[in-house]
Amino acid sequence: MHILHLEINWLNRYLWRLVFLSLLSLLTACQTSPPKYSYSPPQPVATLDQQQTLSLLYRQYQQWAGTPYRLGGNSHSGLDCSAFVQQTYKTLFGIPMPRTTSQQILQGHPIKRSELKSGDLVFFRKGSHVGIYLEDDKFLHVSTKIGVTISSMHNSYWSRYFWQAVRVKPVITISP
Repeated sequence: MHILHLEINWLNRYLWRLVFLSLLSLLTACQTSPPKYSYSPPQPVATLDQQQTLSLLYRQYQQWAGTPYRLGGNSHSGLDCSAFVQQTYKTLFGIPMPRTTSQQILQGHPIKRSELKSGDLVFFRKGSHVGIYLEDDKFLHVSTKIGVTISSMHNSYWSRYFWQAVRVKPVITISP
């Protein structure tokens, strides 16, 4: 019985060494291959030109297109208009935004509809709906019927209920 116990201990140690050496060789192999991606931190809207801003917004649209509307939601399974604005500004531009439209409208200064640029916020129905202006009177938002979509401000509904536009102030941090 004692010899059997010694053989089992030896076998266990051998197996553990084999597993350890296998893992070590895998980890070593992983270190030799360079990463195939690069990370660039979000940039404030003020540092991006219109084409860069548009490109980022259209990419955001591609990632979220069709995501359904859900009041209070904040994920790909469903979200509302203010959550989408909050997610987009944080992810693309590194700008923290409040969660509600009534607070988001205070994050910038009002501008005329004729002054709209990519990335400006557009508000409808006295502030109960928000979207992000793209170009050519188109805006990105979360529709209660379609989900994340692009709509025209010339559409009779959106044209009738357009309320205000806001240019978001970039976040300025002061280093000590």
